[in-house]
Amino acid sequence: MNKEEQEKAYQEAVLLWRLGEHTAQQISEKVGLPQSKFAPRFRKEGETKGSDKKEVQTIARAEVKDFKEEQMEEYSRMASDIMTKSLKGVQLVQDTRLRLIITTLKEKKKLHVIYGELKALVEAGKGMKNDWDLVKDILGLNHEDEEEGDVPELVYREMTVEDIERVRAEQKAQYEEEMRDPNVIGGS
Repeated sequence: MNKEEQEKAYQEAVLLWRLGEHTAQQISEKVGLPQSKFAPRFRKEGETKGSDKKEVQTIARAEVKDFKEEQMEEYSRMASDIMTKSLKGVQLVQDTRLRLIITTLKEKKKLHVIYGELKALVEAGKGMKNDWDLVKDILGLNHEDEEEGDVPELVYREMTVEDIERVRAEQKAQYEEEMRDPNVIGGS
């Protein structure tokens, strides 16, 4: 190892020593420099094991906090975007359904002629609503007890696969219950 490589290895050893998470032997193995090359110099220069640990922890905590705040802002933008797209999708389905009914009536046809198309549009609307409900549940936006017009605070909540499966099962059960209702298009 030439002098430049030794100095670089020494500087890395100093950083590891200041963090306080490695023994001198571990540092020696990690940087490829014998303890006899850096230990006397540590003593001479007054290097203290773990001297930077608290500072590094403080910096790391601040970075994690900043990251979480940025992440929350991103989730908020995503939720707003999803909500806007969902509402536009539902509006499009409703407009299409209404145009289909009006066109059918103008042509003096009976509505049962377009029953399948209406049923498909209803199902599409339900699918969009279920997707939005799942997103709201994932983002913690289900605040039914809040007053009308209040915007709920966005709460980030991680969901496990089991949580998502539970929500999907609830939605499926709700859908099956609606399909048994004879007053719903497509219901029996």
